[in-house]
Amino acid sequence: MDTQMKYTTVTNLRWANKEKTTFSCDVNFDQLGILPFTPTPNDPESHGREIYARCITGEFGEIEDYVLQPDEIPKEIEQNK
Repeated sequence: MDTQMKYTTVTNLRWANKEKTTFSCDVNFDQLGILPFTPTPNDPESHGREIYARCITGEFGEIEDYVLQPDEIPKEIEQNK
C-alpha cells in the first residue's frame, strides 16, 4: 500500500557512496519531524520516488561530495598524516 507522506523540507543532501549511485538527506515529514532518509528511484512509496527525483534535479540544492570513511583511506595516505 502506497502512503504518500507529506513533507516540507529536504536538506543536508550528500552522496552516500563514492560511486555516487545513492545519496542521503534529511527530510522534515509533517507527522514525524526531521528524519534521515535515503530516497531511491524505485522506492516502493511515492514520496520516496518524488523526493529522489526532486533532489536529482537540484530542487533542494547541490548534493555534497562523498566523504571517505576511515576504513577507505589508503594506508599510504594514513601513514603520512
